[in-house]
Amino acid sequence: MQILNKILPQVEFAIPRPSFNSLSHNKLVKKILSVFNLKLTTFLIRILDAR
Repeated sequence: MQILNKILPQVEFAIPRPSFNSLSHNKLVKKILSVFNLKLTTFLIRILDAR
């Protein structure tokens, strides 16, 4: 959980503010976040399985 607490603020910081609202930029961010979520999820599942 400490890992998550370190990662999440950085992710929130990386998300652009609404003033940045170009469509291509949003698509890029969503793609990055979805990949990040996928990796984070598999990472957490591995940790939980290891117990």
